[in-house]
Amino acid sequence: MAELIQENVTEPDTSSSKPNEEDNEADSPDDAGGEEEKPLVDLTELNSALNAGDDISTIKSMCVGKIIPPEAMAELWKLCLGVTHKPDAIGSWSGPIESDQILQDCKEVVANLPESRREAAAVDMQMVIAFYCKSRNVRYPPDSGWAEVLLPLAHVAMNRADMYNCFYALLYKYIPKECKPNGLPFHLFRLLLLYHDPELCSFLDTKKLFPEEYLLPWLRSLLVSSCALEVACSMWSVYLMERDPFLVFFLVLVILINAKDFIMESLDNDKEKLKEIISSFPRQLSAGDIDDFCSLAEYYAARTPQSFRKDYHGVLFSTSRATPSYSTLSQQLCLPVSVSEVLESVKDQEGYGVRYFVVDCRPLDQYSCGHLPGSFQLDPNLLLHSPTDFDVASERLCGRINRTGGNPDSTEHMCFLGSGRELEDQFVHMIVAKFLQKFIPYVSLAKGGFIELHRVLGDQLDKVLEDYDVAICQHFLSAEVMAEPHTVAAVTKADSTKSDSDSEAAISRSKKLQERGAKFYSSVASGVKERSQRLKERLQRWLYENDQGEDDRHAKPTDKLGRRYRDLDTNVFSIADEDDNDDTVELSSSDDEMTNRMVNISSFTKGEDVLQSFPCSELKDGYSTPSHIIFTKEELILLRELSDRTGYARVKAKHSVKCLNKITAKKKHPDVVTFIFEGNDNSQTVTKYRFHIPSSRQFVEAIKTHLEPTKTSSDN
Repeated sequence: MAELIQENVTEPDTSSSKPNEEDNEADSPDDAGGEEEKPLVDLTELNSALNAGDDISTIKSMCVGKIIPPEAMAELWKLCLGVTHKPDAIGSWSGPIESDQILQDCKEVVANLPESRREAAAVDMQMVIAFYCKSRNVRYPPDSGWAEVLLPLAHVAMNRADMYNCFYALLYKYIPKECKPNGLPFHLFRLLLLYHDPELCSFLDTKKLFPEEYLLPWLRSLLVSSCALEVACSMWSVYLMERDPFLVFFLVLVILINAKDFIMESLDNDKEKLKEIISSFPRQLSAGDIDDFCSLAEYYAARTPQSFRKDYHGVLFSTSRATPSYSTLSQQLCLPVSVSEVLESVKDQEGYGVRYFVVDCRPLDQYSCGHLPGSFQLDPNLLLHSPTDFDVASERLCGRINRTGGNPDSTEHMCFLGSGRELEDQFVHMIVAKFLQKFIPYVSLAKGGFIELHRVLGDQLDKVLEDYDVAICQHFLSAEVMAEPHTVAAVTKADSTKSDSDSEAAISRSKKLQERGAKFYSSVASGVKERSQRLKERLQRWLYENDQGEDDRHAKPTDKLGRRYRDLDTNVFSIADEDDNDDTVELSSSDDEMTNRMVNISSFTKGEDVLQSFPCSELKDGYSTPSHIIFTKEELILLRELSDRTGYARVKAKHSVKCLNKITAKKKHPDVVTFIFEGNDNSQTVTKYRFHIPSSRQFVEAIKTHLEPTKTSSDN
C-alpha cells in the first residue's frame, strides 16, 4: 500500500468515488465531471503473472491506480490466500446436511447475484458451510456471517473446491475470532480508537454505544454485509494483497474518524438513532473510494504501535483454539506498548515506525538513578502532595505534545513509563487518565514499566540508560521481582505454542509495516489529508442529503428555513453610518424549524453556499456572547457558540436578504453594528440584533460585495 499511495501522491486530484448511474442523478454536475475514470488492469499481463505464480508485490505493482476486473479476482484471491495449489478437500462429499437454516441464509444473501446464478450459488455455499461444520465438528451458528463471507467468492464464480479453500483461509487468517458480544476484537478496536481520537471514543462511551454494537456485522463479514457487492469485491482485492489481517480494524477506524463531525453533531440523538447512523456509513462507499479508503487505513496502521499485533495475532487470526484473556485487554486504560518497541524507537531516532516521547512517571529518586535518553520526568507524588506543581509540569508536557505528538503530521507519540509495581503504578494510571481527559491523541503505556525495561536491557543497561547507577538502581529493584519477567498472557502456554509460525509471520509483517511508516510520514502526509477530505466530504454529503427527519435534521447552509418574504415597496437595503441612540435591542423569537440546532462551526462555514463568515459577539442585556455571521447567496445566518462544546454552535436565526431593512453602525463605535429585519404582509414584526464585529471594515466590504447585488437583482 505504500507503493500505492506514493504512486498517487503526485497525480492530479481526483474524486474519491466514481458514481454509478443513480449517483450521477443525485450529485451535482461539478462533482461528477471532476472525476477521472481509472484504467483497467491489463488482463492478459495479470493472468500471465497469476499463472506464473509471481510474487504478490509484483502483481500489486501492476494494479496500482487501476481497476481489477471481476474475472481476474478469483485467481488473485487464491494467490493472496495461499490456496492456489491446495487439493480439493470437499471432493464429492454430498452430505448429510443437518441444518436447513444454512440453505435459508444462503438464499437470502444470493439475492445480490444475477437471478440465473442464484440457485447454483446457494447450493455451493450451503455445501461449503455444511462440510466445514462436519470437518470441524461444530454446529452452524446462524449469526456467524459465513454466508456473507461466501457471497464475494460466489460472485467471482469460484468452483466449490476453491470456494471452500478460500473460505477456510479467510476464517482463520482475516476474520477475527471471538466476534461476539464482549469479544476481544471489540476491546482492541476501542483502544485503537482511543489512541487516535480520544474525543470521539469518549463521546461514544458517553452514549453507551460500544464497538460491538455497530462493529460486529462489519468484522465477521469483512464489510460485505454493509457494502455494495461490487465495492466489497474491489476492497477485498486491495485488502488481501496487503496480507495484513489487522487492516480491517483500521478500515473501520477510517470510516468513523472521517464521519466524526457528523457523529459529534448527533448530540441530541439517542443511542439507537446514532447506532443506525453509524451502521449506514459503509453503504456510502463506491468502487472509486477504495484506493483512498485502503490508503488511509494503511496510513493509520503505520501511525500505530505495532506490538499489539504480536500480542493478539495468535488469538485472533490462527488455527489454534487459544482462549483469549478478556480481563487483560478490557481493563486496559489505554493502548499497551511493549518495552522492546519503545527501546527500538529510542535507539534509532531516525528509523522507521512510531517514535515515542517517553514520560517517566517514577519518583525523582528512582528516575535519577537511570532513565531513557530524552525522557520527561513527571513525578506521580506531585499529584497527591503538590497539585499546583503537578499542573505546571502537565502544562509543560502538554505544550510539548501540542508542538509534536499532538500534531497530526508529527511522528512522535507519548508513552508513559511506570515502575512496574502495581501499587506504585496506580498513580501512573491516574496521570494517564488526566491526559486522556484532555483528548490528547497517541497516548500509550509501556507494559511492565521500568522492571520490564531493566530485564530486557540486561547487560546493556549502562550503554542505553542515562545517569545509570547500578547500586542505587538495584536497591529499587528487588531480586525477587527481577527474576520474574513481566508478561501479559493472552493465551495459555499450551495453546501459544500451536501458533508460533503465525505469530512469527505477524512479527515479520509488523516490521515491514514499520519500515514503510517513514515513507508515509515523509512524503504522503499531504496526500493523505486530501484523501481523507474527499472521503469525509462524500460521507457528509450523503448524510446531509438523507437526513430528512423533521425532528432530527441537522442545519446546513443550503437549508431554506422560515417564511419567504416578498419584496418591500420601500428601499429594503441601506447602510447608515448614523448615531443610533436606541440601545434597547428587542430580539423576537424565530419560528424557524432549525433554531437552536447544533452545528460544527468549521464544517458549517465551509459549506458550498457560504460566501463569507465573520466571528463576532452578540450584545444583549449587557452580555457579550461569541457568535458568527454567515453570508450565503440569499440568506444571512446567525450562529451562537456553545460554551461547553469547543468548535460547535447553535443556529440562532436565518433571514432572507430580502427581509433586511437596515444595517446601522455608531459613529463613535463603528465596530458595533445593528441589524434590523422586518416582516411582510400583515406582519409588523421587527427583529433587531446588535453585534460587536472586530473586522468591521472587512464586514462592510463583504456587505457591498455579497448583499448589494442580491438586493439590486430583487429590485429589478
